Amino acid sequence: MKGIDYAFNPHPAIASIKAGGFGFVCRYMSPLPVNDANGKNLLPAECAALLAAGLGVVDVEESDAARMQGGHPAGAADAQHGDAVTKALGMPGIPVYFACDWDAAPADQAAINAYLDGAASVIGHARTGIYGGFWPLSRALDAGKAAYAWQTSAWSGGQWDPRAHIRQSGSAVIGGTVVDLDEAVKADFGQWPRPVPAPADLPAPGLLSDTPYCLVNLGWGAVPGATEYHYAIIDSAGKVVADVKTPGTHAGAVRLPHPGAYQWRVSVSQPRGLWSEWRPFTV
Repeated sequence: MKGIDYAFNPHPAIASIKAGGFGFVCRYMSPLPVNDANGKNLLPAECAALLAAGLGVVDVEESDAARMQGGHPAGAADAQHGDAVTKALGMPGIPVYFACDWDAAPADQAAINAYLDGAASVIGHARTGIYGGFWPLSRALDAGKAAYAWQTSAWSGGQWDPRAHIRQSGSAVIGGTVVDLDEAVKADFGQWPRPVPAPADLPAPGLLSDTPYCLVNLGWGAVPGATEYHYAIIDSAGKVVADVKTPGTHAGAVRLPHPGAYQWRVSVSQPRGLWSEWRPFTV
């Protein structure tokens, strides 16, 4: 999924973000009052407007580029602030990225790791994320200091850590405003609304009949609160042979045009969710 991040005023119009095909926006939090006035901080009205437009929101805490040099106390203080802001914005429990926004050397890593430990002591390891270049980000992940990672191409020497959830590379002008370009490479990249887990217990479709067409049964685990499911089937050439919404049920039956290799997947339409992985089957 494509996304963008931006800080200071002017901000791009939401209509321009949507028109560009972007699905999420990464925005900043900091305790500095000046950042409320200059546009860096995500404020309630903007957050509500982004969510109302169907855009995901990702939060990153940054008061100073090298704030992580403050170690454990700085991390704990920033996590307390970030947790309070995300609750005030109506996004309780969302993961928070903490910015390592400089070309951090190996000698800086002890302080970076201590900062992340401080953040985790407040919001928990499962909500603690790091933003930064390849080396400090990779060292933090190697040490188990963060559960989420947002890597920038800056200070990365052309390398990407495959564990990163978001990749930031390049910039563009959207609605007359220069923004950074991002790509979410994991289904859960710390966004709000939080993704509804796709059903995990998808069984292989059962072949009911092979004459005159192949009739298959589909079934998947129910997701609490879901009112509609959506499943799709493609053939070995990637052609869509079924694309069906099923309100109020978590099963379906499809007649396929011929025997052969197929793949299928399912998503939860309400509440908002993500597609499961493609599951192969043969009839």
